[in-house]
Amino acid sequence: MAILMNAMAGKDDCNRPAVSIIVPVYKVEGYLVRCLESLLKQTFIDFEILLINDGSPDRSGEICDEYALKDSRIRVFHKNNGGVSSARNLALDYAKGEYVTFVDADDWIDTDCLEKGIQLIRQGHLDILQYSYRIIREKDGDVISIRNYDCPPMSWREFVKSDHYMVCVGGNFIRKAIIDALHLRFDESLHLAEDQIFIMTAISLSGRIAQTKGIYYNYFQNSASATHNSKEDDIIDSSIALLAFGKNNSIFKPQIDRMISCFYIELLVAGKGRAKRLNTVYHDAHIKYTNLPAMTYRLLCMFSFLGMDIAGWIVIMYLRVKTLFYVELILKHD
Repeated sequence: MAILMNAMAGKDDCNRPAVSIIVPVYKVEGYLVRCLESLLKQTFIDFEILLINDGSPDRSGEICDEYALKDSRIRVFHKNNGGVSSARNLALDYAKGEYVTFVDADDWIDTDCLEKGIQLIRQGHLDILQYSYRIIREKDGDVISIRNYDCPPMSWREFVKSDHYMVCVGGNFIRKAIIDALHLRFDESLHLAEDQIFIMTAISLSGRIAQTKGIYYNYFQNSASATHNSKEDDIIDSSIALLAFGKNNSIFKPQIDRMISCFYIELLVAGKGRAKRLNTVYHDAHIKYTNLPAMTYRLLCMFSFLGMDIAGWIVIMYLRVKTLFYVELILKHD
């Protein structure tokens, strides 16, 4: 794999930063500046930024180099396209920080994110700190969802049993020593759920973990993102990988049940018969009703004894009625 580093990336800095911010970059020239400006405006300044240009065909790589010339804390790596996991893994090979956090190039963080995060980490002697996020819709910039919970410092098993933990890669400070201890890396063969498996593995290797209700991460719901353009084979492969992970890590079963159920419904909604390929995986997972908070998932689990074709049909009917009812309410209020 060809890797080119700019002049700043080649410098040997003996001073270890508190935080390494890892940003994989691919075809994001319209969003990258916003992301980088949010990082450089942090009130906490002891950090480095690793920009991994994953063979972008647009001006993303040039923008990375321009910013590296402006600030010596930025290191840029140019590589052939290999996917977001290979980009993150390359950054982990070079990251020097005591803690690592990941930011997608079309997302951004609030200016006090690092300051508040490091403060809580120091106070709680934490291996992992999870911070909350808001989801922002690309179309109009509206905040469509906020995900925030508050958990005091506790052991990783207690943390997982609370069932409020996050498995998305953004919104985590992770002690680099944990990642290095077992050379933890993202599975480059997966295009979905690779970040969830990475985070769950990191959690299982940790001592003290906490979560703050402070909302510092802004997740931009980009129509071009992987989760909105997932292929059927990717969903199948990721579901099988989640199932395999769950067999050796049963404490994460509630979360894995939700993810596999979500994948199944995504295939159901996508087109006729496509969910049939996930039937075996779904049954092998032994999905528990109590692990599924959303009514959509619960209906699927409740009627699965009739066969997944019938259960899937019931779910589709429910979603159609729900959508019609929602549209009717909107029209009445208008």
